[in-house]
Amino acid sequence: MYILEQKKTAALFILSFCLSNSYANEIHTTQQKIIDEQEIKLVSDENQATALSHSLSDVLRVKVVKPQDDTVIRQAQAPEHIIGVPYNKVILGKDGNHLSITGQLSSVGFMANDSLYNRSYITTNDTEDHRLTFQSLYQYTPMLAVGTRIQFGFNANLSSSVTQFQTAETNIDMRILDLEFTHDKYGKIYFGHGHTSTDDTAYVDLSGTKIAGRSSVYDIGAGLYFNGSMDAPQVKNYFNALDGMGRLSRLRYDSPSFKGFIISSSIIENNQDDIALKYGQEFNDTKVAFALSYTSPLSRSVSNNAEIRGHQSNASASILFTSGLNFSFAVGKLESNLTSHNSPKYYYLKPGLKRQLISMGLTALSFDYGQYANFYQSGGTGIAKGIQLVQNIDEVKTTVYFNFRQFSVKGSDAMLNNINLVSAGALYKF
Repeated sequence: MYILEQKKTAALFILSFCLSNSYANEIHTTQQKIIDEQEIKLVSDENQATALSHSLSDVLRVKVVKPQDDTVIRQAQAPEHIIGVPYNKVILGKDGNHLSITGQLSSVGFMANDSLYNRSYITTNDTEDHRLTFQSLYQYTPMLAVGTRIQFGFNANLSSSVTQFQTAETNIDMRILDLEFTHDKYGKIYFGHGHTSTDDTAYVDLSGTKIAGRSSVYDIGAGLYFNGSMDAPQVKNYFNALDGMGRLSRLRYDSPSFKGFIISSSIIENNQDDIALKYGQEFNDTKVAFALSYTSPLSRSVSNNAEIRGHQSNASASILFTSGLNFSFAVGKLESNLTSHNSPKYYYLKPGLKRQLISMGLTALSFDYGQYANFYQSGGTGIAKGIQLVQNIDEVKTTVYFNFRQFSVKGSDAMLNNINLVSAGALYKF
């Protein structure tokens, strides 16, 4: 009996040991399975993270835009290209199908003396205001691209609107709201609100100092009154660059470039139209550019509450030599329909020098002179003289500039004292 009990005890011990080992093995197998699954998931997560990183790099990119990579005609016409600092363009999407975002901040301070007041102003530069631009592109075929452009301008105390007696309004300007079709063979169509064909044709300029001074010499100080009196004319009454039709709602066509020549024409709101011929080319590192324009009849208010109306035309040209020496000029005329008032007209001259004198970026110096006749009184002439100095700081994508400007008038019925103006500003691109 005792022996039988011992055998039962031994059998139970052996069975318990076997069950324990079996259970332990099962636990070990389960744990190993869990570890293996976690390792597989970890590898999968790493692969997904890598794929997501690659996907994000395809979707979100930053491209450095260098002004020297642009065409000569765009360098000559667009201040944001020839002013010269490289800037970053944030790109969402892939090449041929993307949305890009760019912007700039542009402030200028100036001090003006009108013989009565000597006052200082902090403003937004009317030559290049604060901007934010969204541009999309879809490459529909290898030859045809469809795009949109939306650009806002932010004007806080605009330099052309402040006076000795009041600040300018702060507003948001819908500069461009455009649909664009570009074909490599047939040219480009713009449909919406934006630049007409003749816009900026008075500003062809390769000097590198356009941000500080151009043919619209009144960009800084247009609202100032001569003699410091609200009873006297303002600077803008005597000076005008007659720069085409500006930005309006229009249907515009630009031809393909043929040996540097482009023909552009627009059908514009209120039954208006315009046409322009543009040219830009490079010969052995010497750059040459010009533009000619002609518009449908436009109106302008003159003295004694009169108004003249007629076709407007302008031309501007610029040449930049390899040495950095450059010369720009502009002319314009508004045909007068009044026998009592001569046609407003002007000429503008600007010699300059642009060189890399220091490592931080290009340095540009220029002098300008212009005569603007019959814009207010028939026989009255506004005279503008100026000196511009611009320094690019490429590393921080900034341009700083200085300008001296003198406005004077001859042939006026009233004695108008000169206005002397000194300005300094900065343009930052992002």
